[in-house]
Amino acid sequence: MKILLLFLSIDLLGSESWLLAGAIGAIVFILFMWFFSGRCPSCKKYRAAKIKETSLINTFREYEDRVREDPIYNNNNEQIGHTKRTEQVLVTYKKYRDDCFCKYCNHTWSETYTT
Repeated sequence: MKILLLFLSIDLLGSESWLLAGAIGAIVFILFMWFFSGRCPSCKKYRAAKIKETSLINTFREYEDRVREDPIYNNNNEQIGHTKRTEQVLVTYKKYRDDCFCKYCNHTWSETYTT
């Protein structure tokens, strides 16, 4: 506890300490997600999944609401503000299936995801 208080009182990292802490946190999170991805559902080992085949299952389209900002100009062509509006945009989604196998126990399974 004393070390933490000393660190906060001296401010060793300077005024950009929040930026450095955020970057370190993001790197730790990415490494954590990478390590724990690809777990075999049978033998439970991490980083075991290998993709055998990826196939497109379905393509579908949906409308989504998006907020747009339009600039407002005066007679001198100077921007004096902006207005927000909501519009519906047609978005295309694709659903894929990955056929995977475990490199340790050769168990096979499939995973689906949408992009």
